[in-house]
Amino acid sequence: MITIKQMKYFLSVCRTENLSKSAKELFVSQPTLSVAIKELEQETSTHLFMRKGTHITLTEAGRKLRDEIKKIMEHYNKMSSMIESGILSTDYLRLGYSTIIGSESLPLIYRKFTESYPSIHLEISEGAGWNLLQKLDEDELDAVLTVENYSQESLWKKRFETKKIKPSILEYCVSEKSPLAGKETITLEEISKEPLILFDQAFPLSGTIENIFSERGYDLKVVLRSSQIFMVSRFIEEGLGGGFLPASACRENLKLVPLDCPELTHSSGMEARVYWKKHSAPDRPLSLFLDLLDSIM
Repeated sequence: MITIKQMKYFLSVCRTENLSKSAKELFVSQPTLSVAIKELEQETSTHLFMRKGTHITLTEAGRKLRDEIKKIMEHYNKMSSMIESGILSTDYLRLGYSTIIGSESLPLIYRKFTESYPSIHLEISEGAGWNLLQKLDEDELDAVLTVENYSQESLWKKRFETKKIKPSILEYCVSEKSPLAGKETITLEEISKEPLILFDQAFPLSGTIENIFSERGYDLKVVLRSSQIFMVSRFIEEGLGGGFLPASACRENLKLVPLDCPELTHSSGMEARVYWKKHSAPDRPLSLFLDLLDSIM
């Protein structure tokens, strides 16, 4: 079986392409390093290096092994870091969030939770909603902040508890230069007649928005789909169309004017939710997190 020491030695030689340099780097003798590499080649039943004098290069098999060992060592180093930091001996909460929900709610949630419970390590990770829920199902996450859409999926309904944390995640907004900027409210029909800037299909909320308009018989004039909040904002600022942004991103940008659309606000699928796995009782960090959400959202 390949050992961690062999993997460290191997990666060093891959990097230096010189046994003498790697031996100095690893604080071992060159014969010791040579034996370790030879044993690794015997273990894998293949030649890992081609030797030309003092210079050595990887074979194709060596390159494949190097790529796999790099992945293993990344996980090993992460585990070692967790052990050294003491995280494993403290309470922790692993929270996943989708991009739009994160930009709208996560900074407040993170600050409040870490201030209220400094002894609990809060680990956060961003991703697509569906992938986050898969990680939640596989116990790689403890809670997920994402859109409402998944709450009705039969697969997830059986496995997760969920509750609303924030209504109307996105707001329709226009440029301050737009003729619509003087309005306080707007209808779905009026929006459908304007050029529209949307997040791309990687964001489930975009699909929800399009379905809401389609169900009412309205066609949308989409001029841009982007995965970047900044790009959506810039197009709206330039008056190239109206668009949907997280409420905070819209209201904090003085060049944008939010317009209330009651039909959209009260449509299903436009809210943020927290999901957690069904247990007989949530553990302490998760229980505290859910209580905190009730108090601040």
